[in-house]
Amino acid sequence: LTMTDTSNPLTQKMPQWIEPSGDKTGIFLTNSLTLQKQELKTSQKDSRALNWYMCGPTVYDFSHLGHARTYVGFDIIRRILEDYFQYNINYVVNVTDVDDKIIKKANLEMAWKVLGWAEQGNVKSEVIADARVKLEKDKATSVREECLTTFQLNELTEAIKTAAGGQFTEEQRNAQPDTNAISRKYEALFWEDMHTLNVKPPTSITRVTEYIPQIVDYVQKIIDNGFAYASNGSVYFDVQKFKQSSNHDYGKLEPWATEQIDRLEDGEGEWSQQQGETKSDKKTPFDFALWKSSRPGEPAWDSPWGKGRPGWHIECSAMASDLLGDRLDVHSGGVDLKFPHHDNELAQSEAYYNHEQWVNYFLHTGHLHIDGRTMSKSKKNFITIREGLEWFSSNQMRILFLKKLFNEPMDYSKSSMDEAKAVERMFANFFQNVKALIRDQNARVLQSWRPAELELHNLLAETQQKTHIFLSDNFNTKAVIEMFLELVNKTNVYMTTVEEPRAPLLQQIAQYITRIFRVFGLIDANDYGFNVGGEESGGRFESLLNIVCSFRDEVRANARSKKDRDALEVCDKIRDEQLPELGIRLEDSGKQTVWKLEDPEVLKVEIRRKKLEAEQKAEEKRRLAEIQAQRKREKEERAKKPPQELFKNDEQFSQFDENGIPTHTADGEEIAKKKRKKLEKMWSTQKKLHDAYLKQLE
Repeated sequence: LTMTDTSNPLTQKMPQWIEPSGDKTGIFLTNSLTLQKQELKTSQKDSRALNWYMCGPTVYDFSHLGHARTYVGFDIIRRILEDYFQYNINYVVNVTDVDDKIIKKANLEMAWKVLGWAEQGNVKSEVIADARVKLEKDKATSVREECLTTFQLNELTEAIKTAAGGQFTEEQRNAQPDTNAISRKYEALFWEDMHTLNVKPPTSITRVTEYIPQIVDYVQKIIDNGFAYASNGSVYFDVQKFKQSSNHDYGKLEPWATEQIDRLEDGEGEWSQQQGETKSDKKTPFDFALWKSSRPGEPAWDSPWGKGRPGWHIECSAMASDLLGDRLDVHSGGVDLKFPHHDNELAQSEAYYNHEQWVNYFLHTGHLHIDGRTMSKSKKNFITIREGLEWFSSNQMRILFLKKLFNEPMDYSKSSMDEAKAVERMFANFFQNVKALIRDQNARVLQSWRPAELELHNLLAETQQKTHIFLSDNFNTKAVIEMFLELVNKTNVYMTTVEEPRAPLLQQIAQYITRIFRVFGLIDANDYGFNVGGEESGGRFESLLNIVCSFRDEVRANARSKKDRDALEVCDKIRDEQLPELGIRLEDSGKQTVWKLEDPEVLKVEIRRKKLEAEQKAEEKRRLAEIQAQRKREKEERAKKPPQELFKNDEQFSQFDENGIPTHTADGEEIAKKKRKKLEKMWSTQKKLHDAYLKQLE
């Protein structure tokens, strides 16, 4: 590694990368270890097996759209490798269920719970009042540096318990923060979100709390290999010792970032700043914790160095090594994890195995921005997955991600999601049109091909060939989607301009697009096209829908003629609430209703969006009405004041004429003519208001 300016990535070379010795795949991908596109090779000869470790969530809060970008993005790549290229992937995802953030949340919930007990028991103490002020202030701020620390929360909880004294039961006095309840709650919500987003379950899930013995052994071996040391009950990785080793490189992903102390400290979490740590704990500020000594309010496990818990980076090394061994084909995560998390993970794993390369290919998703800005709670542009799914379907989100390369930065905004919706609508209409045409054709239709069919078939063959090329080139789904849109456009032109379109050719095109969309995770097992309700019932289902629509049309017409609002509301309820649950869209076109089959999820999202938009409009209307009412009240209050008293108490003026209009400033200077005219205009306006007020009183 050539070191020049350690802060500038443009002046540095990446550490040496060792090419795997297995089989070539013909698939090229952007490897974060080299910042270049390289051919994916297996670890073993004559093998279609790949092992892949995916950095999972830290479960302390709802998952956000950044998580969706990463987990859906890598789900797409996994599906391409498994379902298109036919590789067998051992896909391991970890769950970080013990961490500074989880511990802090548990302590925060504990503090609020204890305060609630004290207030319900009418405990009289300044400590209780002071605790509420502190917790309310903590609740109101979104700036991390201004929030209470875990140590402060624990102190606050103990102070409340002491102030309550004998008024607390023994169970209340002995109550402790429950990190397990926090992590299990949010882990369950995370997997629910992944299911909704149609992310395939991993081969294996690893939790930190279930791997403590293996992590302790892992840390001990790194100590034995000479790359870590114990200090005051904690264990630290010796970065300098690792750097000095001839067969190791530190900072393989971002060598320019290894001396950025702020990022290193952020990776250590709040634990490193809490009371009890001294500068003498570490040999250098660049060393990071493999094992953290326990402190009040934290979970702890036994170890040779005393009670404590794992550091953040070590968990991934130990768990991935346990299931995938000393060489990972693929490791992945969000780009924000490159340094220090992934770089430290690589260092400690290579220190454990004492070899040069633990991961062959490192993949990172690009940043997700919200309306062009970095997603941040403090900047009020933080969106959870569940909030996003209130407005858009999981397929629409997936299409948004498919329209970008996995490692490109991307923007989530109304315009980008409207584009994704338009793409989905175009394909959905195409599938429906093909099905309708096939349903309507009969045996008498000619089937011989003309130049139009030959041209369209050649376009399909070209599309199939290019799809393979694009997917082999950094999983370029963006180019595939654009190419499919062109194919659909030309097929639509063919269907609308050619007499008696050939159904088998159209079916082949629809089935091919469906096959690739199934690979992308847009379509589950189905004939072809997007999932829609009721197709399995065939003609009887269609006849039933025709009868329902005809009946509803008659009811609506009769209700309109009699101005029966109740009957019209029932008709709207069938259209807007009941049938969408079954995947049926009704479109009122003049006097006749048209029905279409849709993905029920898409229709439900549309209903939620309309409801939310209506609520927003109602809230805006209420807010404007309130502002207008306030202005009216203020105007009425102003009207009560006689114009002679309008400027009476204004300290800007010292002398007034017989009508109360100022003639001199507070300094005794005569008011200029221009200013005087302005004051006279204000006086006249006030006189009109007051006269109108007096007239109302008569």
